Amino acid sequence: MDDASAGSYGNASNAGGPGSFDQNWGPSDFDVRNAFTAGVTYDLPVPAHYNAFPRAIMRGWSVESFIVGRSAQPVDLSDTNFSGFDSSVQANIRPDVIPGQPFYLYGAQYPGGKAFNPAAFTNPPVDPTTGNPLRQGDLGRNVLRGFGAFQWDLAIHRDFPLHESLKLQLRAEMFNVVNHPNFGPPNNQFGASGFGLSTQTLSQSLSSGGLGAGGLSPLYQIGGPRSIQLALKLSF
Repeated sequence: MDDASAGSYGNASNAGGPGSFDQNWGPSDFDVRNAFTAGVTYDLPVPAHYNAFPRAIMRGWSVESFIVGRSAQPVDLSDTNFSGFDSSVQANIRPDVIPGQPFYLYGAQYPGGKAFNPAAFTNPPVDPTTGNPLRQGDLGRNVLRGFGAFQWDLAIHRDFPLHESLKLQLRAEMFNVVNHPNFGPPNNQFGASGFGLSTQTLSQSLSSGGLGAGGLSPLYQIGGPRSIQLALKLSF
């Protein structure tokens, strides 16, 4: 829990605005409630009763398996009709909540089977003279959640000893073995086209340079489609 997760003091998501000092108090942007990670390496055994040729073929093989799963991260909504409380106070203005409306919509028509419900939110009250919001929206910060993630990576390699200090390794690696779809967070811009819908895979959203993303290519991020690579490694 915190009231500002962004690294820059000037980031608008850190600004609360007039009123209660704790109106931004909520889950951190990087809050993950549940996470599971497991990695296993298994050296394939060679049965002792095999003769020389099968033993030579089967010797040196290893299998590596890596599984990661986590629950969804928070998504903080931003009302696109406002950029702050006035020209001098820039802030991330959240919408008001419409009572009785569910926050989420579910169905096969939505990417990932889930979307934010536009009918659950509305603009906060505004000053009729300036058009600026009179207060922060009553939707709490980081109340909503996007999608969890699951990925299983698998690798198989064989070592070829060439000399006492020289070894050649052949590797085949498969990422997201079961091709499980992982979605990036839904569009958080209330009032914008496509609000509430996820439009990217998780790997694409992470590569866009968001908080904690690293800005790496989607090829090097979790949450992409199945991919395979081969490698040859010489150790000396």
